[in-house]
Amino acid sequence: MTELGVAIAAAVLTIAGTFLIESFQRRAGRRADAKNLRAALAAEMRLIRRALYEAARRDHALARETATGEHLRRIPTPVFEATAGSLGLLDSSTLISRVVRLSGAVDALPESIAEARASAGAAAGVRSGDLLLSLWRRARELEVELADRDLEEIPPYESALFAEIEQEAGQKLQAGERAGVTQTVLIQLPKGRR
Repeated sequence: MTELGVAIAAAVLTIAGTFLIESFQRRAGRRADAKNLRAALAAEMRLIRRALYEAARRDHALARETATGEHLRRIPTPVFEATAGSLGLLDSSTLISRVVRLSGAVDALPESIAEARASAGAAAGVRSGDLLLSLWRRARELEVELADRDLEEIPPYESALFAEIEQEAGQKLQAGERAGVTQTVLIQLPKGRR
């Protein structure tokens, strides 16, 4: 091989190596971005779940006193709003769809609760609690699916309140009136992810 051939081969290998290194760095950066996005969304799902518990606690206490309850404050979703354009990093259209649907449902929650209370009559508190239960479960499912570590246990008082709400809803509402509770199942913690 001539010196020119060696120089051309070296240049080709250098260019190919540069492209391979850049491609590897882009993939590594994308994986890191995806991991960070998942962690941020998991943290937001935990905050949503806690906010839904607080809303359910207030709603449940007020439902026992009056049929009207109080106006529910909007639950913020700043991580979702800031990262909506990056959800493609999650690499699962089903997961992306579930995150978007839950965030939309959380955003519309005050109106949904008001509608449930207005249309339910004597079962207004039960129906609004059932709606909060459904969203709480969906938030927990996403929290578990998105988290890669540091998954928070559900406090016993939180589980107890939602068990009480579920029991009341099961007694007072027909299956077709439930707020999608049967469409989701609370995911148990996998071993080693506590």
